[in-house]
Amino acid sequence: MNSRGVFVAVLAAGESTRIKSSKSKLLHDLCGKPVLEYPVSASLSLGAERVFLVTGGPHRREVEAAFSGRGLLFVHQEKPLGTGHAVMCLQPHLPQEGLLLVLPGDGPLIRPETLRDMLNLQKEKGARAVVLTARLPDPTGYGRVFRNPDGEFLRVIEHHEATEGERKVNEVCSGIYVFELGSLFRWLGKVSSDNRKNEYYLPGVLELIQQNEGGVWIHEASDWAEILGVNTRGDLATACSEMVKRLVRGWMERGVTFIEPSGTYIEADVRIGPDAVIYPWTALMGKTAIGERAVIMPGAVLVDTEVAPGVRVRPGYYEKERLL
Repeated sequence: MNSRGVFVAVLAAGESTRIKSSKSKLLHDLCGKPVLEYPVSASLSLGAERVFLVTGGPHRREVEAAFSGRGLLFVHQEKPLGTGHAVMCLQPHLPQEGLLLVLPGDGPLIRPETLRDMLNLQKEKGARAVVLTARLPDPTGYGRVFRNPDGEFLRVIEHHEATEGERKVNEVCSGIYVFELGSLFRWLGKVSSDNRKNEYYLPGVLELIQQNEGGVWIHEASDWAEILGVNTRGDLATACSEMVKRLVRGWMERGVTFIEPSGTYIEADVRIGPDAVIYPWTALMGKTAIGERAVIMPGAVLVDTEVAPGVRVRPGYYEKERLL
């Protein structure tokens, strides 16, 4: 995929009130990395011309400090006036032509492959905008996506603005979009803040583009877990569970045996050699490296520990050790 003319904005200006913490929800640990690390890494992997991090609120400085030196351009959203306003803050930093991929900083499960699929769909259809959706078992809290009788995009209605009948729709807006820059900024300034929160919702621009120009396409995620956001401790636990499942599946595909996959906690930077065997009630953390044919017995906790090939690790706590 040619990424010339592609810009990415990760929205990270929330106030993090619902997680009940002294630090930003974006900096809470998820399988050994901050929540924000995952969408940032996915964005950087695309090879875009520029990746912006829109910051603001009481945690602005700690977020920027945590992600300095990554080649990101920080853009400050001075007032919390919604996602549409956050994107308005980007306009002085963007050219008049090109594409803008927008994604939330609190969505750690999005895959780079899905973002590439959205960009490819935009190119294939010549779309003015692409919105990522998913059908959730429980769509509470998410904006509902409505289609016309032909299955084309019609509008997004935020959860707190929706009627009881509208809330029965389970296709939701992910908060991830691709915009053609010209169309985006032609209509973004016309989005109204006449709603319960007095905010400028970015999905509002999709409806304006569709009504006036057409060309808004929907890309429905095959795995609904990809769009889950982190707002509460419960959301964080759900995202952690999904991430562990993903990591375990990935290692099994590379030849690692997990006797009971749901019984192992594993973090993102762990490395495991082929034919290793991982028993349940184990935790593999930090930069732990496990050699091929090694066996990790039940009750073993490994933190930043190196396990040589063929070694059988007994129950216990191991931190920064070399097990030969």
